[in-house]
Amino acid sequence: MPRKRSGKRRKGDSDNEAVAPKAKALKPLKSRSTRPKMTPARKSAKGQDCTLCLPGCRNDTETVVLCHLRMFGGGGMGLKPWDGEAVYGCGHCHSLIDGRDRLIPELAKHFTWETIAYALIRTHRIMRAEGILMMKGEEE
Repeated sequence: MPRKRSGKRRKGDSDNEAVAPKAKALKPLKSRSTRPKMTPARKSAKGQDCTLCLPGCRNDTETVVLCHLRMFGGGGMGLKPWDGEAVYGCGHCHSLIDGRDRLIPELAKHFTWETIAYALIRTHRIMRAEGILMMKGEEE
């Protein structure tokens, strides 16, 4: 008993050849993030002093970036917290905040919540002075 053919037949096909259905065109992937990668707050970090000043800080203004504080939640894999939950930090301090580097136990006692809170306040003061961070109802 002959087997049934699968697929579509075209005019001129032999009986032993099956034609595969055409593949659908792929749609372009949509960007997952709706907010811009380079926000005014992130741009403002360029050339600033490091507000964290953790032990070993070089205060190299060339490497200062906006370091997002993930210890308060608000972020996840591939997600950053709101830019208001960030401080200006040099490359060394940023590595310590993100957990890429660690301090020796003798110096770890200087890496406290008070240090982070002080850096956050200093960063917010700089951002408010530059007009990047504004409170509701506040005039420029």
